[in-house]
Amino acid sequence: MIVELPPDILKELSLAVGDKLSIEIVDSVIVLRPIRDPNPG
Repeated sequence: MIVELPPDILKELSLAVGDKLSIEIVDSVIVLRPIRDPNPG
């Protein structure tokens, strides 16, 4: 799934275009969380 977020929200969340997010539904609210690489580099 592709979710487009405004640049200001990406910056506030320290995200960039192309970052992977998990998507969950919690109490009827969509929650997006970044998926961090445990072994970057």
